[in-house]
Amino acid sequence: MLATVLLACGCTREDSVATAPAEKKAAQSQDPAAAVRTLLRRGRTVAAAQQVGDALLRKPDDPELLAIAGDVAVAQGESPRAVELYELALASTVGPSAEVLLKLGQEYMNVGRPFESIRVLETAVKAYPEVVDYRMKLVGMQLQVGLEFDSQQHLQWLIQRGHGGLNLLIVLSDLSRPQTVESTCKYALKTYPDDIRPNYSLARLPAYHSEWGKVAELLEPVVKRYPDFVPAQALYARALYELQRTTELEKWSRTLPSGIEDQPQYWLTMGGVAEQNGNLAMAARAYWNAVMLDENSGEGLLKLSASLSQLNKPNDARRISERAAGITALRDGVDSLLSWKTNSQSDAVRIARGLNALGRRWEATAWLQMAYRMNQNLQQDFDQIYKSVRSGLTGATPWQMPEFSVAKKIDLSGYPQPIWLQPGSTLPVAVSYTHLTLPTTPYV
Repeated sequence: MLATVLLACGCTREDSVATAPAEKKAAQSQDPAAAVRTLLRRGRTVAAAQQVGDALLRKPDDPELLAIAGDVAVAQGESPRAVELYELALASTVGPSAEVLLKLGQEYMNVGRPFESIRVLETAVKAYPEVVDYRMKLVGMQLQVGLEFDSQQHLQWLIQRGHGGLNLLIVLSDLSRPQTVESTCKYALKTYPDDIRPNYSLARLPAYHSEWGKVAELLEPVVKRYPDFVPAQALYARALYELQRTTELEKWSRTLPSGIEDQPQYWLTMGGVAEQNGNLAMAARAYWNAVMLDENSGEGLLKLSASLSQLNKPNDARRISERAAGITALRDGVDSLLSWKTNSQSDAVRIARGLNALGRRWEATAWLQMAYRMNQNLQQDFDQIYKSVRSGLTGATPWQMPEFSVAKKIDLSGYPQPIWLQPGSTLPVAVSYTHLTLPTTPYV
């Protein structure tokens, strides 16, 4: 592989723009990487390729030379070769270079591999957790491919440090809304058809509109090729349940991928199956697990409230229902704001008030800061509202105020632990999995 890359970096004697003898002699007397950069700045990409190829023959494991060889490949419009060279550069260094990571992430996008770009950006964020730009790039990529739930921790980090713009606040207000960019996904599938994970990204759109047949069609090949891709697995199981393809769902449940229990969608499906089999207590426990993972899921809250009501727990059902109503009102408020082309101060204030009532004070404050700049549909008592909300926010304020966390205020641990049941029976399915743990609230 390395030999092939080195050969690709050079040029032939027949090349009409090969390095002139005087230029070559001067280059040999200085740092080879600097010489190549100089040639690139002058637009002499072929000469730069020859220079860096010669240098790599002498120092094939030099990370700086490998990285600048990647720059040369980019300048020549050869993104696949640039990816190889940047990967080699990273493999040849002890600590990851932020500059090379970002370049590699971009080139993975150019070759139609967004999920690899996300992997690289995750490495950059882990290595440089305080750099805002890296986290912003990662969030942007995650949203483009429908990984909204994965972006949550990064969105929270950005907002808590004053870097959450209005678009990010809108996304975070309802993570169930898919942000998939279809053009990105279709370009990826066309350019690099070996990776079909963008089909999951596309499936998020029909799933939002309950078009489960399309979801199953898109995801069936994905889960077969990527059995450890848990977001796709969880959504595929939900599609099988909604389509009443019980035999396929039972077969699917026999081998659960590690990490599936961290997906709210998984517990919603288990709850539906338990409810269908007449085990309402087990269904409630499953819905509770889903809400413990995502207390802002309107769907999970409504299903949990309905099951608690049927189990004669009216007070718990009411509290859960009230939060579900707050989530619905929040979504309506965002829709109204969008109808004003995101320039309605009163709508932004209404959203902020709703978030504050849900115990989401960081978001509420950030929304009011955005509302301050809006000049249509003005809120007369804006200053008073802002001071009231902002006064309750400190650096120690948790993301979700615990006193507003309804799922943690009820205890359904006495209900049956959710298990996969055979269709129409109380017998469990024989399940193989690495581990299965109860979820806990990830952000408090």
